[in-house]
Amino acid sequence: MKKAGGTKAELQKKLDALRRKVEALEKDEVKRKEMEKALEDRLAMEKLVASVSARFISIRTEEVDREIQNSLKTIGEFAGVEQSYFCLLADKGKAIECAYHWTAEDVQAKVLSFNDFSLEPFHWLRGRIEQLETVYVSHLDDLPQEATAEKEIGQALGIQSILAIPLSLKQKLVGFMGLNSLGRPKKWAEEDITLLRLTGEIFVNVLQRKR
Repeated sequence: MKKAGGTKAELQKKLDALRRKVEALEKDEVKRKEMEKALEDRLAMEKLVASVSARFISIRTEEVDREIQNSLKTIGEFAGVEQSYFCLLADKGKAIECAYHWTAEDVQAKVLSFNDFSLEPFHWLRGRIEQLETVYVSHLDDLPQEATAEKEIGQALGIQSILAIPLSLKQKLVGFMGLNSLGRPKKWAEEDITLLRLTGEIFVNVLQRKR
């Protein structure tokens, strides 16, 4: 005759089944929280883009540069990085003018010089940008062998991660938006990419109207 509750093997079987149910519920809860977080991030990003766009409605020409600078600060802080920049092509695409840039005040490392510079030495970066491809680097060690120049300058400036989005006007490359993480390597989120692309398009259109 079996004891109440069944044999030891049967009891263990029930416990195992119960444990699997608990684990499944815990996984579902984690997924639910991840989905909620992703939705919150997406909504926050969309709110920020709307806020940036609103800054340029009926704006006076002399206020454009200042508002682009203010927007870059907002974007950098939202993304949790130390640098953000908006650069335009110059010299028939051979050089870059980074007239608009922001660097966090508490950055102690060497700061990237945002004076005009040539793209000539940076063959890998230039190739990606010219092909309108997103430059997504979570860690400098992830750079390919042909990006030696990019890796060397990144290390010299204390850059850990880079995100750059090409910007075009009428299907022609005009510049790019970028973020640099200096304090730590950063895994770029889809929201970061979308944020840069949308705000970059706003800046390009505003400057086009300014001209």
